[in-house]
Amino acid sequence: MAFAFPSVRLGRAAETPLRHVVLLMRENRSFDHYFGGFPGADGIPAGAPVRPADGYCLGDPPHTETAFRAMGAGQPASPASMVFYREAQLPLGWALARRFTLCDRYFSSVLGPTFASRLFGVAASAGDFHENPRKIDASLLPRPSIVDRLDAAHLDWACYELRPYSGYNPVTFYPERRSDPRANRTWDEFLADAAAGRLPAVSWVVPEDPLTEHPPTPPQWGQRLAALTVSAVAQGPRWSQSAVVLNYDESGGFYDHVAPPGVDASGFGYRVPCTVASPFARPGHVSHAVYDHASVLALIEHTFGLAPLTSRDAAANPMEDCFDFSHPSHEPISFPPHQPRPGCGELPPWAADVLGRSLPQAALVVPGGPDRSPPPELAGGLGGLAALGAVAGGAAIAIRRRREGRGRS
Repeated sequence: MAFAFPSVRLGRAAETPLRHVVLLMRENRSFDHYFGGFPGADGIPAGAPVRPADGYCLGDPPHTETAFRAMGAGQPASPASMVFYREAQLPLGWALARRFTLCDRYFSSVLGPTFASRLFGVAASAGDFHENPRKIDASLLPRPSIVDRLDAAHLDWACYELRPYSGYNPVTFYPERRSDPRANRTWDEFLADAAAGRLPAVSWVVPEDPLTEHPPTPPQWGQRLAALTVSAVAQGPRWSQSAVVLNYDESGGFYDHVAPPGVDASGFGYRVPCTVASPFARPGHVSHAVYDHASVLALIEHTFGLAPLTSRDAAANPMEDCFDFSHPSHEPISFPPHQPRPGCGELPPWAADVLGRSLPQAALVVPGGPDRSPPPELAGGLGGLAALGAVAGGAAIAIRRRREGRGRS
């Protein structure tokens, strides 16, 4: 490897080209479920008790702490959890993984559901939360969080939500952040800031159902969101200083053959997919290094010279095997022109508007200096939005109402 992160003196950023880290965490899929057949990855072993998925509107397997522990004991809670997808079914996700770096030892940080996993992603701890709370007790939230560290260092940050006041935004789990305008920016603002080179040091793109990939919503919608996110950054003037981390909060109860290593009483949880996109991401590389959500925090901390939050991020690998800062890649990002039709109901209008943005079939990503002009727009079609489903409410709205009634999972 040509480069490793240098030892960081607190208050001084690592001597790497990175100045912008963009995070998009989606919902409830395991590594084997999505990438069990990926070349070079530790995927599904011969004789595993799984079958190919024959559709996209899958049931939602149990994924409480109890269900995860039962799976670890060889007792999956639902037959719905024992399926996997192939490349032809997930062309956008696989295209990004083939072009950039895929991590096959990236674990969820806790053996539990969404709230604890997303909270860990900003605090390097889930505190005393093991399941999704009906109401957040602010006194139990672990402190400080990474936004506290960024504020103390006078570094900017922002959460770009697809829908206002998203329940998937871990920054707004903290009551003092709910009215902070930085925590409630919009997707349109993300696109504008990326195009103008105004992205902050750390950005969270916060998805919303039905674009989270949380079952029963199909993978293709959320993976198009990921492709649009990477494309927006790659076509902006700060791509040469950026890294985009595409991961999932927890495995959702889906099968994965790798037993989570025990690091403390909370975790790890099972493996989840993670792709790192950057001009400095090692193209076509599968990283076998052990990572979890604390590694993303460590990446931020090492990049910007911040103190760790807990012992977990202090000990975490800052994803250094994903990067080669001495050899940036000049290869284009190629998106497949057609995607399968999921047939999982219709998109609500706001979601159809998000996914209807143009996705070039190839976006030139030639790294340059911090003041370079944006690359020219390239010809490229919509990339098959019609195949992703039609417009209007239906099943997606029903899913949103169900979640609002019982909380995130």
